[in-house]
Amino acid sequence: KTDFGKGNNDVSNIKAPTLVISGERDVFYPTEYQEKTVKALGEKATLKIIPGTGHCAHHQNREEFAKLVKEFASDSI
Repeated sequence: KTDFGKGNNDVSNIKAPTLVISGERDVFYPTEYQEKTVKALGEKATLKIIPGTGHCAHHQNREEFAKLVKEFASDSI
């Protein structure tokens, strides 16, 4: 199990390609935590950071968030 300081984040059972999106200025779950999650997931994980956004990157920059998800989904098929 992994514990990145924000509760139990056991990702060992995740087998599917995984997109992790982080807000550059997220103070609740900083990029360092996201990087550890991606490292624990291994090669199947991709980390994307949305510049200038915080914890709610999906609200603060909807267009970039949607673009990243669309690109990931297209590449994962």
